[in-house]
Amino acid sequence: MKSLPIIALLLGTSFSFAQNAASNQNKEDAVTRDVRFVIAGTRPLPVFKMQGNESVEVDPPSELIPPTAIEILSGKEDLPASTKTPTKIVASTNMIAPLPGLKSVSKIRLKLSRPMFDSAASQEVECDLGDIIRPLIVISASPGKGAWDSPQVRVIDVSNQAFPIRHAMLINLSSIPLMVGIDATTTKIDPTNRGLFPLAPGDAPTRYRVDAIGPTGSVTIANSAYRVGANSRLIMMAIPDRSPQGQAPISLRMVTDAVQSIPINTPAVPR
Repeated sequence: MKSLPIIALLLGTSFSFAQNAASNQNKEDAVTRDVRFVIAGTRPLPVFKMQGNESVEVDPPSELIPPTAIEILSGKEDLPASTKTPTKIVASTNMIAPLPGLKSVSKIRLKLSRPMFDSAASQEVECDLGDIIRPLIVISASPGKGAWDSPQVRVIDVSNQAFPIRHAMLINLSSIPLMVGIDATTTKIDPTNRGLFPLAPGDAPTRYRVDAIGPTGSVTIANSAYRVGANSRLIMMAIPDRSPQGQAPISLRMVTDAVQSIPINTPAVPR
């Protein structure tokens, strides 16, 4: 019987050690990330209704309007208390909205809303960041309907190693396969997939062509040129552009992403 206190002490020590190990693991999971968001979408065409003898413009249904605000609700329950304060940012469509220094675990939950149109309508989505330190979170409408009642989220590693300068990335957010030619590279990009294209050296404009592949042939969506800086990258998004009239063409939106250059004589970071 005298050995019971020793056993209890050992059990208590083991339990304390397990708690400390779990706490340390939680701290290791919550890392600082440079997160950026892109809401990929287009505002639908205006809707007109007859009021008496006049045609009056009215707002389209809210499910066809892209979100304009992003609120980070939380990550997992084991996040540090400082990160549980909601973080809100205003995001313009097809523009990069940066949120550097976000300390989070691998999964975060977002609330998407449209304060200027319908403050009550919102959706919540979950993003799995994995071990990506510099993620680009692309938020888009559902590929088939082009509506925002069921938004889609894609997390893309846009570190300099995964997405080098003088490259273009095309993200196919539509439900239609695309044939994409950028400078000297041509490839097929299936729905919800993306492709990485090296750009020609120098400062000449980048030539691109995007064709939608249909059952009876192809239709050209875009065929033009775009100038990309020496220390920049090009993000191209093929978006289902749905109007209230039921038409769903694909539109192409482009975002130039400048990358800060690193001096050649910068010493390597110790590992």
